[in-house]
Amino acid sequence: MITKEQWQKIEKSLSYPYGSVKLRCDGYDVSAFVMTDKMKLVIEVFVDGFIKGEWLLNEHEIGIKFYEKKTKYTLNKKEREEARKNMNNKRLGIDLREMFKRHYENKYSYINPCWTSAKSFLRHIRKTCNTIELIEEK
Repeated sequence: MITKEQWQKIEKSLSYPYGSVKLRCDGYDVSAFVMTDKMKLVIEVFVDGFIKGEWLLNEHEIGIKFYEKKTKYTLNKKEREEARKNMNNKRLGIDLREMFKRHYENKYSYINPCWTSAKSFLRHIRKTCNTIELIEEK
């Protein structure tokens, strides 16, 4: 069982460049490393030393348990605004307005093995895992 002080220490170590932590969560060895990605710090999570492509599918247990699920709109902000205007335009027929409404609301989701925040990563781990042990922290 990890104490509150240890959680704070883990969060602090994952907030600085090249920090790392190794945990044992529900029988899996989870390693989290702070790395740079496009001039941003991200926390990359390895399970049993790997990041496998099959885990990034929405249905896989490991992906759901340890990685971040992201949801995005298929249209960018400008296209969504145009679709919103068209879906409320009474001059267009009902079929066209319904099509613009579907495009406006259309989203997709994916699993990302990188976290942008140590706090959100640790909150997710606490929520999804039953047993968590601290192995090593740097």
